[in-house]
Amino acid sequence: MPSHIFTRLGMWDESIAANRASAEASRAYAAMRHRDATEAEELHALDYMAYSYLQEAQDTEAKKIVDLAAKVRKTNPELEFSAAYALAAIPTRYAFERNDWAAAATLTDSKPPALVLVPIHGGPDRIWSRARTSAYRRSRRCAKSDRANAATT
Repeated sequence: MPSHIFTRLGMWDESIAANRASAEASRAYAAMRHRDATEAEELHALDYMAYSYLQEAQDTEAKKIVDLAAKVRKTNPELEFSAAYALAAIPTRYAFERNDWAAAATLTDSKPPALVLVPIHGGPDRIWSRARTSAYRRSRRCAKSDRANAATT
């Protein structure tokens, strides 16, 4: 996925464009297959797109993705860590990148209310909890690093 490279290099416009194309391709694939669920790949692309928007201070565009992710009720595959991670990371990054610590504090125990996940080892609540915790910790580390870097410049 080229956006991973663009993101690591801080090429935000290119990352946004690559992730937009990826999300659109994922939606087209789902439509072609007559799926009524959001593809995990689309959510992964939306996560990177939201992050890139936030790096460019395009908070309004990032918020559109937060709102879109909040409406997801079913994913394909039904239990996919990358989908759960993206759904956890998108609102977490939005709060952290904007230094909205009050909003971030409300995210630790939340989960999509009607997200359809099939039970496997540990069940969907365990998968969601792992994804939320992972996204929360990673975003927290990034925010801490950004504050440290800002203090030294």
